[in-house]
Amino acid sequence: MGGWLHNYVDALPRVTLGLVFVLWGLDKVISPTKYVSWISVTWRIRMLIPQFMSIESFVYLLSLVEVILGLSMLVGIYLKYSSILISILLIFFLLLAGPPMSYPQDIALLGVSLWVYSRGGDRFTLDYRRSPK
Repeated sequence: MGGWLHNYVDALPRVTLGLVFVLWGLDKVISPTKYVSWISVTWRIRMLIPQFMSIESFVYLLSLVEVILGLSMLVGIYLKYSSILISILLIFFLLLAGPPMSYPQDIALLGVSLWVYSRGGDRFTLDYRRSPK
């Protein structure tokens, strides 16, 4: 693949993963009731929410984590840490949410996050610009 095109294609998985997580996080803030009602009937997730925390608070906390991790992917800072945290979060969802809510997209996104972890930053990331040449 050509030089300039190759640079942009390398950035696509990272940017796509970042956008998905930012949009998921914002959706939880915009319409939290669908997530609250879904968690209310999903006992595997509900049992992990601490007693002192309401389901609504958990949804907002989860949205904050998703937006932060998504923004980290978009700007490309601390990619190794962000991609591993995203992978852990996706494995958590795969194990606890169960079908049909999460399997297809979470498996695909897990693959993308592991790819980003293994590849590191592309030339458009802050990590790339901060690293010694």
